[in-house]
This record gives sequence, C-alpha cells and structure tokens, in this order.
Amino acid sequence: MKKTVFSLLALLILSSGAMAKNAKILGKWLLTKAKTGDKTEEVYQVVTFKKDGYAEMQGRVIGTWKKSKKTITIESEMIKEFAGKWKIAKHTKTKLVLKKGESALYLSVYKLKKIKAANKKSGFAGVWKLQQKNKEGADVYLKFELPNILRLHSLAPGHSGKNSGLWIFKKKSNTLILMIREPMLRGIGKVKKISKGKFTLEKDGKKIKAKRIKQEAAGREELNFATEDDSAENTELKQLNPEEFPWFNTETKIAYLKTVAQITYKKSTLLEDLDIFISEEITAKVSLDEDMYQAAIDNIFGNLSARTNDSENVFYPLQEPDEYRVAADKEITVPAGTFKCKVIEINDDFENRKLRCYMIKDRPGIYAKIILVEDEVGHEKYSMYELTDIKEK
Repeated sequence: MKKTVFSLLALLILSSGAMAKNAKILGKWLLTKAKTGDKTEEVYQVVTFKKDGYAEMQGRVIGTWKKSKKTITIESEMIKEFAGKWKIAKHTKTKLVLKKGESALYLSVYKLKKIKAANKKSGFAGVWKLQQKNKEGADVYLKFELPNILRLHSLAPGHSGKNSGLWIFKKKSNTLILMIREPMLRGIGKVKKISKGKFTLEKDGKKIKAKRIKQEAAGREELNFATEDDSAENTELKQLNPEEFPWFNTETKIAYLKTVAQITYKKSTLLEDLDIFISEEITAKVSLDEDMYQAAIDNIFGNLSARTNDSENVFYPLQEPDEYRVAADKEITVPAGTFKCKVIEINDDFENRKLRCYMIKDRPGIYAKIILVEDEVGHEKYSMYELTDIKEK
C-alpha cells in the first residue's frame, strides 16, 4: 500500500543538515493538510524551517531542506518517499503550498504572538473532562495551558495514559485546533458553545462535550517528615489513658464498632500534571464476629488495610506500622462532620510511602482522613481518603 504524506511525516527522524538559501521560508509553519491523489488528510503539526538547514516538526528534527528559486528540496535518508524536490505552488506571507507529483502539502504561517492573544481570550484555559469516553473506554481530561500547551490524561480501570501537544483558537472562524495524539480530538473542530463551565465542539460530524473541572490541588497537605528520628515515640499511643483514646482498649473499640453498619469515604487521587483530584466513593461494611468477639471492616484502603482485626493492632483497619510518631491533636472538618483527632505520621521506607492518619478520638476504628504519598517509578502518587458518612445500625 502506498504510504500517505501524513504517515511519512509521522515517521521521519534525524538526518544530516544542509544550509538554507532563502530566508523567506524560514520560521514556523502550521502544516494543516497533506494530499496524495484524491486522498486528503488533516495533519496540524508545527513545521520549522531553520536557518541551519534542518527542518523540525513539533520540535524534533525530521530532515533537511534547501530552497532554489521555485522549489524546496527535502532530504531524508530514512524515508525515501518524502525526500525529493517539491515545487512551490503558492507562497505568500501567510500560505505555502508544496507539490510533488500527486502529492501536496498545505501550510499556514505560525504566528505565536497572534495565537497567544487569541487563546487568552478564548475561555478554554483550564481543565476539562470530556463527557464521552475515548475508543479505549477511558475518561479523558484536558488541560489548556496558556499560551498554547495542551495536556491530556486518560483514565480507565487498571490503565492510565498522558501526552501533550499544542492548541490554537481561531476567533475569525470560531474553530479550535488540537495537536494531540488522541484520534477523537486531533485536528480542527467548530466551537458550537463555550461558557465558564462547558464547551461543545463539532468535529467530523460529531459533537464533543466537556465540563470544566475545578483545580484544587494547590491546597493539598504536604508530607514533609521523617519518623525514624522519633522512633522512641512508637509506644506513646499505647500508653495513653483508654478513656482519653479508646482505640487501644479492645472492649471499648468493639463495643463502638458494634453500633456501626458501614462507613463511606471519598477517595481522591491527584493528577499532578493537570493539578486536579479525581474522586470516587468507597464504602465498607462493618460486621461483628460474636464468637471471636472481633469487628471486621471491609478492605477499602487497598494494601494499607490489615487482613484481620488482631487485638494487638491498635491501628485496625490499617496495618500497624513499624515506626510512627504522634504529630498532634487536631480538630478537622470532613464531609461527614467535625471531629477531634489524634494525628499520626508514618514513614514506611520499605514500601516507599508516607501517611498522615487522622484517628477520631471517640470513634475507635474510624479514620476521619488519611493522606497517602507513594513512590511509583520515579514519581509520586498522592491519594486522600475523607470520611463522608458513618451509618449506624
């Protein structure tokens, strides 16, 4: 099958340089479409003809170029179909059309100053969630940064992905150009509606709708502590008066949990590149084994949860840490209400994670909030559990 110009452009890689001869072609151009025979494809990639003779696309070297009076010669050792002499069919201050046999490239001048101004007034700056999933069944989040950076984050059960590109709003035509590796978005679309909270884009005969997401990660709690220097405090909790802190009195703890049917939390995970939290509701049933006289809480905290309610583990339903420190007594407000808590900080070097736990003083077994920071392949994963409801029997 004959390769299209678009597929060739996507595959081009570094090759050696040659000096450009004419400054009129120099600079950045937006390659809008490529035509081969009767087939036309949208491309929307930024092409730069550099003074040193290199040609770049999206900041990567794709080959070399040189200009004669009526032609541009592009050299590429890797993709022979793209190399060759292109006739300059049209060349103005804003348009450039190159032709070679049945193929043609259509470019528009890329004026960053003008793009910055239009993007700033467009109303798109911020974070949005698409109301429809992509082909992989993933939720898609977009962050339009000023002046023209576009970030995408896709989330599906057991899988996430992210990439970045560029965006351009054209006020005159009321269109939005998205240069991103997501088939449902890449290319040009007509802006049908844009408000503070919603936008609708029409592309390829289909409507793409999105809602604005509040950026709230700036107020997150940082876990800047080390517990190993305070390991002597590891017995402090167990030395507290059970009446003051009944978590460490088994009978009192069981007696309280016996009155609870279920607990519900809002689990929020930070998408740091977008500066937003993605939230879900999780619920745990609370049951009582009368014979063993043990309470059981469903595992909703993942690998933080203890497998069983060992009477020696005063941190249940979490695992008991090897080292921790008592950080403070603090009253906090979460969706379920306002609670007086004992704040515990845990630095788990073996699992590469840190926790800050808010243990409700008069509700043994119930955490008001848990902050978790995990190291995942060189970057941090930040999660937060906030108590939203305690359902009593």
